[in-house]
Amino acid sequence: MSETNKTAAELLLEYHEKIANYLSFDELNLKDSQMSLPSVRHYWVGRLMHHKQQIIKYKKARDKAAKTLRQKLEHESPIGLTSKTIAESVSQNDVIQKIEEEIANQELIVEFLTKVEANLRDAQYGLNNLTKIITLETT
Repeated sequence: MSETNKTAAELLLEYHEKIANYLSFDELNLKDSQMSLPSVRHYWVGRLMHHKQQIIKYKKARDKAAKTLRQKLEHESPIGLTSKTIAESVSQNDVIQKIEEEIANQELIVEFLTKVEANLRDAQYGLNNLTKIITLETT
């Protein structure tokens, strides 16, 4: 299943499982993990940027749909509607509601990935300190 067809909950679960695999260390693979962590962090920053772009795309789609609906209501309404009534009708439209839900889901994923990136940065420092401790203990 492609990433765009997955729900936010499925994506978060998939991301969580991948991150757990990246952050499983033991003494034998410690140096390899430390060496690969910057590229892992780069991968997750890429995912973060992708979802931020998705938010921008959905916001543009929402604005375009709202503008089209607003114009349709203004021109096709048999009675004159106030701007407040039109705005309320537009915000209650199913298309707008669905786009708003997608924006909220993408924002949740962005928040998650922002925290993941910070944790990976902290893991880099932690692994560096751990390897220094191990080196001191063995010398």
